[in-house]
Amino acid sequence: MRLALSLNRRSDHRNSVSEEEQIVGLYWTLHAGLHDHVLSWPFSSTVTLSLIEGRGGHASLQKVIDPHRSKCPREAFERPSHPHNEHSCGFAAVVNLAKLLSTYVHNDVLHIKVSITLPYD
Repeated sequence: MRLALSLNRRSDHRNSVSEEEQIVGLYWTLHAGLHDHVLSWPFSSTVTLSLIEGRGGHASLQKVIDPHRSKCPREAFERPSHPHNEHSCGFAAVVNLAKLLSTYVHNDVLHIKVSITLPYD
């Protein structure tokens, strides 16, 4: 199993939209991996996506995806039968673009931390 992260910028499609009005979403998608056959499916671990402050290095914005309570499509948690699942899971409105650029991007780099909490049997 592998994860892919994607950032999506959303606006209301007006010609002149400020950075404060543009919202950035964060999504993850499961990709097939070499050892998928030894994992339990559907994916049931909690995933925490964290934006790391560009200057301080702290995870100051965190979003948690719990597969058991998620509004994401169930197919997003199934074992990928192709190179990656067609469905993703995440958040449409994480932060506005201005705050993303001023707080989390430093020297043109954005750090995103992904933590997976394995379930206890």
